[in-house]
Amino acid sequence: MTILIEALALRNQNSGVGNYSLQLIKHLIEALPSEKFLVIHDSKVNLKDLGIKPESIPNWTFKGIQTGGKQLVGLFNLSLQLKRVIEKENIKLIHGLSAFLPLGPKRNGVIYLTTVHDVFPIVQSTEVDFKSKLYFQRFGVPSIKRADEIIAVSQNTKRDIIKTIRVDSEKITVIYEAAAITLKENLYFTENPATTQARVLKKFGLPFKNFILFVGAARKIKGLGTLLESYQKLLNQGIKSPLVIAGDGALSLHPIKFKRFSEIIAKSGGSLTFTGRISEPELISLYQSAKVFVLPSFYEGFGLTAIEAMKCGCPVIARESSSMPEVIGDAGLYFNSPEELTEKLTKVLTNPILENQLIQKGFEREKFFSWKATASETLSVYRRLLNIPSPKAGF
Repeated sequence: MTILIEALALRNQNSGVGNYSLQLIKHLIEALPSEKFLVIHDSKVNLKDLGIKPESIPNWTFKGIQTGGKQLVGLFNLSLQLKRVIEKENIKLIHGLSAFLPLGPKRNGVIYLTTVHDVFPIVQSTEVDFKSKLYFQRFGVPSIKRADEIIAVSQNTKRDIIKTIRVDSEKITVIYEAAAITLKENLYFTENPATTQARVLKKFGLPFKNFILFVGAARKIKGLGTLLESYQKLLNQGIKSPLVIAGDGALSLHPIKFKRFSEIIAKSGGSLTFTGRISEPELISLYQSAKVFVLPSFYEGFGLTAIEAMKCGCPVIARESSSMPEVIGDAGLYFNSPEELTEKLTKVLTNPILENQLIQKGFEREKFFSWKATASETLSVYRRLLNIPSPKAGF
């Protein structure tokens, strides 16, 4: 009896799904389950670079495959390859980590399980490009409907699945994710963390604990426009803390627009910094050095960046929408308009007592989420679906 895990998202560690795939697999391995696992991944992925040494892991097999072709053609090809693996191996359960399952008729006796991170292409369809919308409609929705069981990463995502795809609530289990970064023994640290922090602040010309941080893509759904509008209002009030946009999406997607906005902000005495693509240690340094982190997204399936910020001791201000109140709880401040965001930013930037309260609440809230718990609960789902008794202690 073998459990097949589709983990093609391992090829993109800059994505939430990619990190979820890596952390889930690594923590499942650490649980030392007696079940056999077969992980399907992109053949271009070097597992050792991700901290996985297949030859030293009992009961686990890793198979690299070539997806090939453009997005839609590649997924048809992937579906065929997964079916061949299911037929060849003694597969009893397949877990698609990115809301994808093989197309066509299900093989008798094989249980289909998938993780759904969000249904953004349906809930916010006006903000989605045609290809992404087509992919989700052609592959994501059918996979979700075909699944015998679904793992949702938040109660909000579960509600969206029920509302938009009409799935029975009893088929959906909510299992939270955790921070996508690790502060101790970080796989990607090649220098002392304090050295990295000093280097990053010098590289971008940033003051320690006196800048506002945004992490993410420059898509409209991420609410960057709201943050920029609020930042301009903040400057008009005489508060000149720099604003940092971390990630490579803003300048690559809208170079002229953001260059012009930077010039406007500079005339108001502000500073807008675009980091471009950065490493995980550099991201950690920014979280730890920022005065406040802002998550202005209109929609998040889970809101990993908020958990990352709290783990690094950075106060969080988030839009009061989708999964964010569920995940952040009372450990952050919320807003619903640019004016409210300006007000909350002013409070955090000028009130050290409030800042410290949010930092301490963030530390406590972040402890609620762990990859060990994610793996344990996922393994329990596997065993329930396969009618395997769970051990009395441990995993």
